[in-house]
Amino acid sequence: MALSPQLVHARLEESIRRLRWSRSSRLVLVGAAISLLALVLALLADAYFHFGPTGRWVGLSLIILPMIAAVSGGVRIWLRPISAASIARRIEGVTDGSHNVLISALQFDRELPADSLLRRALFAEMNDPFPHVRWRDVFDVRLLQKLGAALGAVAVALVASQGHVLTFDSAEKPPCHGASSP
Repeated sequence: MALSPQLVHARLEESIRRLRWSRSSRLVLVGAAISLLALVLALLADAYFHFGPTGRWVGLSLIILPMIAAVSGGVRIWLRPISAASIARRIEGVTDGSHNVLISALQFDRELPADSLLRRALFAEMNDPFPHVRWRDVFDVRLLQKLGAALGAVAVALVASQGHVLTFDSAEKPPCHGASSP
């Protein structure tokens, strides 16, 4: 199937949008996993050491700060421009046999006049590389799956630790500092 400049630009814009979703999702998953890990550690430490208000505020800040950093990084990804040429290079880098069709199409679209016969002939000769693209490699789907699995593991650890904390007998708990003993 022959290419058209409109088709190339539309697909590249869609690819840019999906790449932004992929990158921002990756950051948010990492932030959520770190926040959940901090939650587990803070809960376990509080169950053992019985933190006062200051210790709990420190624990809360250690839980919230990674998520705030991840969300702000995700917002930065949406604000940073991604050029059509950079996403075209990324797509061609993971596509076997693309022969730089997307980069060439962008250059011809930019350099040749819209009513040029040479331009029409060149675009008619170019094959559409999009059906052969391995989108999983372009958008790092495997990495997102690994991060999702890590987040799930941290969530399971959270549930398991809560079960452990709830099974403490009052005799097993260390005494609270400042509490009077009966």
